[in-house]
Amino acid sequence: MSGISVDDVTTAVENTVYTAVGLGILGFQHLQVQRRQLTRQIEATVRQVVDQVERSTAR
Repeated sequence: MSGISVDDVTTAVENTVYTAVGLGILGFQHLQVQRRQLTRQIEATVRQVVDQVERSTAR
């Protein structure tokens, strides 16, 4: 019989699944951070455009 038991295989599979789930969660959180940063950048650009339009129409 080989030196690998069913418990060893079960533990390895569980660890792999936990690692995959953890990496998935980290990836999702990273995407959320990127989305928030992009939203802030777009909002700042929109504010600048609105300000420029208001200044040009006020003249």
